[in-house]
Amino acid sequence: MKVKISGILKQSGLKFTCEQTETLSAPDLVFQSPVDLKFTFTNIGHGVLAEGTVKGVLLLSCANCLQNFSYPFAFPMTEEYCALQESLSKAEKGVSLEELSIFTYDETETIDLTEAVRQAVILNLPSHPVCSPDCQGLCPVCGKRKSEGNCDCEEESSSSDLADERWSPLLGLNKSFDKKK
Repeated sequence: MKVKISGILKQSGLKFTCEQTETLSAPDLVFQSPVDLKFTFTNIGHGVLAEGTVKGVLLLSCANCLQNFSYPFAFPMTEEYCALQESLSKAEKGVSLEELSIFTYDETETIDLTEAVRQAVILNLPSHPVCSPDCQGLCPVCGKRKSEGNCDCEEESSSSDLADERWSPLLGLNKSFDKKK
């Protein structure tokens, strides 16, 4: 989303609101629908403050059963943009603006929200996405989704039978602690 901000750069305190629906694409995200963006841009003297909301739907993979599912998201976002020349003077030698996490606008007086929105979406993703709160995952023997019904596999009741032999010294250590109790 590119927004022309030349109208508010003349005086500190000026602001305007912009609403757009954008089709975003990113190599690490799969958007199922266009993203709704509603932002207010405010001249804060030393830069422009972008405050707004981001809404859309992503395609995620369930961490329990590996099935793809739609994940609707909506969150507030705030980002500050500085003039490119001002940001370059702040930057230390050998350090890029990306490393400093500074978003800029240049002499065309246009702000591009795409990268800031992409980063915000990634930061707002759940750490353990699940297709439903009651997802039981996969059968450890045959790999069938447990929510589709019971399989004919006999799950081993002893965890030591399923464990890697390299872990057997730790299993013995655990048994010695149980004896002390």
